Amino acid sequence: PRQKKKKKKQTNQRKIQRQDRDIGDSAMSLIPTTERIIQWVSDQYLVESESSEASSAAIEERRLLLQRLRSSGDDTTIYGRFTTVQRAGRLTTLTTSSRRYAFCFGSDTVVKLLSNCEGAWGSRDHEPEVHPLYRLHLCLGFEDEHMYRETVLNGLDTALVLFRPSERAPVLPATWAGVRTALELSYPEAVPYYDRHIASFRRHRLNVFERLVGVRFLDVLHTPAHPLHFSYGSFLSMVSALTAAERVDDEDASVSEEAAYTRLFLYVELRLMDLFHGEGRTMSPDGLLLEPEFLVPTVPLSELCDVAQCSFRLPLPDRVIQVYQSSN
Repeated sequence: PRQKKKKKKQTNQRKIQRQDRDIGDSAMSLIPTTERIIQWVSDQYLVESESSEASSAAIEERRLLLQRLRSSGDDTTIYGRFTTVQRAGRLTTLTTSSRRYAFCFGSDTVVKLLSNCEGAWGSRDHEPEVHPLYRLHLCLGFEDEHMYRETVLNGLDTALVLFRPSERAPVLPATWAGVRTALELSYPEAVPYYDRHIASFRRHRLNVFERLVGVRFLDVLHTPAHPLHFSYGSFLSMVSALTAAERVDDEDASVSEEAAYTRLFLYVELRLMDLFHGEGRTMSPDGLLLEPEFLVPTVPLSELCDVAQCSFRLPLPDRVIQVYQSSN
């Protein structure tokens, strides 16, 4: 009897060891790949289903993915970006425009994607059903008017692309120092103008520069034919023609025309919008610091690592559509 009991104990121990190995293998297979995360996002947010409840297996997979993403390590460093595409279109670069840098978010925001955007700024007590992807756009600094223009007026879809950086596309923090590095690498002749007016950029909100130029920067952004919709070359041509008096910011804290045109160039070309404050995080209209943000070169997706994407129609709340439809 003792030998039988001992043999049974050894059999149970081997069984437990095999189970432990299986669990370990399962955990390794759940190294968070962008394809796996995109599939989960599509299943949970974008695919209509008769049942809104996820299966126990899907819940467990999400838990493991979140656990890995919240840990540190190269295998958990994932970046992502929302941008607009034509209906059912697919991206070949990180942006559909010709600009050389684009904003992206980091693994902290990917965690929010996997946790139903819990804790995301922008949810309202009187809007319990506001879509998580819309809330996440607010967290990332997207403004209602911009989203309405792109989604409703222009009829564009929204693309979500996830990736890991490469040597060809190093990721920079979206700080004023990071912006200067991006200019040095891709717009070197703009650096002296940036250096001359960085104090004004830090000090003033966007409307100060808009008043001097006489146009809303958002209107310029959405009008590619506008003469102030600067490319790198047209910006340099504009500022080089200014007089000496138009170049220097006054001591009484007013800004020069050169400063206003430089700020407009940063707005159009790098998308430094009204809520950009240069601290490396997005900011709400109320001044709350939100998601970490980064700048990345807009190289072809083939030059990035572990790339996956999906596209969808951004679900705007009815109140946003009604406000801008009524205001024409």
